[in-house]
Amino acid sequence: MQLLVVESDSQISDQLSERLGTDENWRLEAVQSNKSARTFLSRENVDCFILNPQIPTEDGAKDQDLETGIKLFQYFINAAPLTPVILISEYALPAEYVDRLLAEAQLARHGSFLSKFRAVSMCAADDVDGIWSKINEFSSTLEELNEIEISRGTSFIPLSRNVKRVFQQFSDRFGGSHCRIQKLAGGLSGSRVYSLRVEDNNGAQRVLAVGKIDSLDAIINEIDKYECEVTRLPHDIYAPMVGRALVGSRTDAGVFYRLLDEDDRTLFDVIEADDHHATAVVSSLCQKLTTWTDGFQMQPMTVREVRQSMLEDDLVAKFVTDYELDWVNRYEDVRLNVPISTVHGDLHGANILVSQANHPKLIDFGDVGSKPCMIDPLTLEFSLFTHPEFKDKTLWLPDLQNCEWSNLDAYIRDCPYQEFIRACRSWAFRRGGDQAVFAGAYGYLMRQLKYPDTDKQLILSLLNSLKNTLN
Repeated sequence: MQLLVVESDSQISDQLSERLGTDENWRLEAVQSNKSARTFLSRENVDCFILNPQIPTEDGAKDQDLETGIKLFQYFINAAPLTPVILISEYALPAEYVDRLLAEAQLARHGSFLSKFRAVSMCAADDVDGIWSKINEFSSTLEELNEIEISRGTSFIPLSRNVKRVFQQFSDRFGGSHCRIQKLAGGLSGSRVYSLRVEDNNGAQRVLAVGKIDSLDAIINEIDKYECEVTRLPHDIYAPMVGRALVGSRTDAGVFYRLLDEDDRTLFDVIEADDHHATAVVSSLCQKLTTWTDGFQMQPMTVREVRQSMLEDDLVAKFVTDYELDWVNRYEDVRLNVPISTVHGDLHGANILVSQANHPKLIDFGDVGSKPCMIDPLTLEFSLFTHPEFKDKTLWLPDLQNCEWSNLDAYIRDCPYQEFIRACRSWAFRRGGDQAVFAGAYGYLMRQLKYPDTDKQLILSLLNSLKNTLN
């Protein structure tokens, strides 16, 4: 565990070093200025932060000032929102400074997150016993969490210290002593999605959940969307949120959704096993999501504006050059009417869990928002050969030399997923006309060019099959 002490002299750090002695559980780093502290924080995770706010801007400077300490405190709590901070001072800090520090901490720490750690405490600089007591209090809490075992089974799943601690805090919330995890497909965005089974000392299940690990900002964004939009849906179409956890780093926060024992397959598993059952799931999704899509509004837009809801302009300019897509600018100038509603925004097969009775349940709500209606069914259709969870399993690729994507009957000839694709396409056309659906497909496919593992030749063939659809 890493302890960082920031003070203008080495009085406290020397005494703490003596007390730590040869304890291998703790590493102590002492710095004497704002600059040195920031340099250390930029390369190391810190478990406990001890700060004397009366510090200089850099080592050797004589400009000790409380404002410098407050700025460092702000920097630290924004970089590591739930890492314990012990403020020390040779004299009582002015009330207005204390109020500012506590107010900054409250803004940064997002109290809705699970945390076993006390946020900010204060001690006199000469009260080494008091400082040591607070360190021991934190250390004991951390040891309790570390007793919760994280098992990964036969799969090697690399987990950082912070991610393990997120899982441990969630497990502790439900009285667990053991957490079994499996990696679920996280898609192309970089988020990390896991299934978790939390057990007590006797091996009995306390809770079954799916957890998403991402940056603090991304998790807060997802929670906001869940509370504002997802909860408007029928309760049986989404997994309910049961917890959120945060550790020291802004890069590792988690949000967790409760699952039932029967929610043990993704839609990709169903597609692989039975096209008819997969089609029934799509029909159910289309019906359940009418709470969102029935509130659509028709808006006049250009194809460019549709694409901008999925991919930024600078990447399009790069792709036009790299792949010689000289038709794109003309295509994007076309004006059309587009139905806009709340959508999931990342509705690939791995984000749909399916019970044995073929009831779907949505997870991963970071991209929920107001966008063209047809994005969800198009994402679902194209994920057959764009998503890493399924693209290597697919038994079919379209013959685009002899047909175009817009000619559905020819496109799915000899396809083992015919019913599934027809259901997705029917859903896409439910609110949008031909032009809106073609524009949505174009935007989605352009976005796939940004990901390193997508089949660029196939994506370009699909794009070229669209280029004459809006003439």
